[in-house]
Amino acid sequence: MSRMWINKKNKKNKKENVNKVSCWILAVIFAVVVFGSAGLAAADEEESKEIPVLRIDGNVYDESGANRWYTEDPKVEVCLEGAAKISDKEIRDEEMQGEKIPDKEMQDEEIPDKEMQDEEIPDQEIYCNMQYEITYTSGEKKAETVNFTEQEEEGNWRYSFEPAVWKEGKNQLRLWQESETGETEWEQKAVICIDKTVPAAVVFSYPAGSEERGYCYQTETEMLVKSQDESSGVEKIIVQQEDGTKLEVEGAEGSVYLPLGYQGRLEAYAVDYAGLESVRSSSEQIICEDEKPLIAVTGAGKSGEWQKDLPKIRLWIGERSEKYTCSAGLRLAVCYVNGEEINRKYYENPTESDSFTVKLEKESVDGSPVELMVHAVDRAGNSTVRKEKLYIDRKSPTAEMNGVTDAMITGEKCSGEIVLKDENLLGKYEVSVTRTDQEKKKELILNQAKQELSEKEVSIPFVFEEDGHYECRIQVEDRAGWKTEKEYRFVIDRCSPVIRYVDQLNGTDLPFFQWNYEVEEAVSDLTDYQYQMLLDGLEYAKGRLVTEEGVHRLRVRAEDAAGNDSVAEAVFTIDHTPPVLYMGRLKDGAIYEEKVKIEVWVDGEKEYLTDLTLNGERQKLSTESRMFQCEIMESGNYIMGVQAEDAAGNQVKKVIRFEIRPGKSIVQKIWKPVEDLFSGHGEETENKMDQWIWAEIFGAAGILILLWYGWRMKRTGKRRK
Repeated sequence: MSRMWINKKNKKNKKENVNKVSCWILAVIFAVVVFGSAGLAAADEEESKEIPVLRIDGNVYDESGANRWYTEDPKVEVCLEGAAKISDKEIRDEEMQGEKIPDKEMQDEEIPDKEMQDEEIPDQEIYCNMQYEITYTSGEKKAETVNFTEQEEEGNWRYSFEPAVWKEGKNQLRLWQESETGETEWEQKAVICIDKTVPAAVVFSYPAGSEERGYCYQTETEMLVKSQDESSGVEKIIVQQEDGTKLEVEGAEGSVYLPLGYQGRLEAYAVDYAGLESVRSSSEQIICEDEKPLIAVTGAGKSGEWQKDLPKIRLWIGERSEKYTCSAGLRLAVCYVNGEEINRKYYENPTESDSFTVKLEKESVDGSPVELMVHAVDRAGNSTVRKEKLYIDRKSPTAEMNGVTDAMITGEKCSGEIVLKDENLLGKYEVSVTRTDQEKKKELILNQAKQELSEKEVSIPFVFEEDGHYECRIQVEDRAGWKTEKEYRFVIDRCSPVIRYVDQLNGTDLPFFQWNYEVEEAVSDLTDYQYQMLLDGLEYAKGRLVTEEGVHRLRVRAEDAAGNDSVAEAVFTIDHTPPVLYMGRLKDGAIYEEKVKIEVWVDGEKEYLTDLTLNGERQKLSTESRMFQCEIMESGNYIMGVQAEDAAGNQVKKVIRFEIRPGKSIVQKIWKPVEDLFSGHGEETENKMDQWIWAEIFGAAGILILLWYGWRMKRTGKRRK
């Protein structure tokens, strides 16, 4: 804390030469000093306690101005009047307290002349210190010690605050001065309110959905207005209607109510506590009315009358404007047919009336009317609904002969019913059926007619069993006047198609398959028919050659116009591989001793030996023979011819040449294989393996004979010795 006081600095006292005066003058002076000092001191003390004054724009501040708002920076001063007198007194007190009572010599001094008395006393430099603290609205503080400066008027001292120290809002100022001991001798508080900013523009708040319906309302409407001011705050909001009527809202926000029949804009501005006004704000164009729109429908026809065509409905929609001079204007028009929306029209701009055409796409069902509903809504939300019932039948009745189709050919009896039907109501009908037999004789077998029907469906049962050509004629008319005529022609035929040649293939074996019969050759029927041939489940085209070996399935199906069908199937085998002949141990070109056993056979399924000759002589074979065996012991050269064939006709032929020679001695038999083995020449035996076996046997036997012979000779020699 700083202190404020009044003091003397650089005080220079010049004593003047005072003429010695007489004692009575000194006595007078002493009396004046003694007896008058008390009153003078009291007066000076009164002046020394002069209280500083706070002035704002030249006016003394008091607490009643604490809530006054300034729209410009005010001139704030602290004034101290009479400071010079206070200082002179202090000087005199100090002089008199510091001097002694003049002695006689001094008393005898001459009184200063007039020039000396009028001599100017030097200026006294007097400073007055004061402390202040400012607290702003934000809570920020500013504190400082300031000096007073003397004004032109003698004894007047003041301090002026710089405008920059003040901020918008409430500035809480505290001024005080302290004695030399630190005690507060004087204190003053003040609130200086500054608001140089106008309030924010007034904002209008509308009821929900206002923009969508063009700010039109069907009841008395509440409008919210709101503004704000950061400094002094909003005191009130002035709202002016279109006709000039002003409404006042206290505070920063509030509501105004607009009655039914109001049309126009609102203008509003805010006033803060400093008296500043915001800019003018304008609302949207507002309309308040509760009159429902009008709807007119033309082209719907007479009530209850059936119409054969879809009518074109003409709609007119408009606002009333009977109660008020204003109308909100159309916002929406919707058309429904049987509850389903068919047309929707929005009006973005205010529209008093409109007309348009609606083409119906719905028809009556079960005699019930088509319900047309028109819904019109204006921008204020007022709505009107108009309903119309229309009887529309634009379809002819239907006539069906269940159990029979036109141009049908069947091999069964025909039974069913003739069904006459309308989506609404039938009017009348007539039905006749005739039959023509193979002799071209016609017969009327059914004739029925009725008038003024009220049903929507009629059934007439029938049963036809005899063969022949039938002709049915049907005529029917509904309530709306639509007519239907229908004829049916059909044939009863109980014969099925005939399929040829397929059964001949069943169980056969073929080297290949190729179907070359024409359709007319393979299938025959009295009526038209459909023909299909499948081989192994796949479509087969006439003339295609199939050589894939294995079992195959052929399926032929034919169906005539009467629905009679025939199926023929065959399973056959394709085999183009010749049989394999097995000759046993007999080899072509082989030489056999003494005899040979002939064994010939086939092992494939459905394979047989068909021919066998020896030297041109045909051997006897049994039927479906699969094996031939015989033994030849006569020496000589032989030629054997063999032929085999399978079920598919595949054949195989084979010719074998061999020789049979007379038998040899034991030594020849032993030596011959050895000779043939080492020489590499010789006649072929049955096979190479036999030669090696015999060579080993004979070799082992020769070695044993040699060993035996050596042992024998050695033993004989010993005996001789």
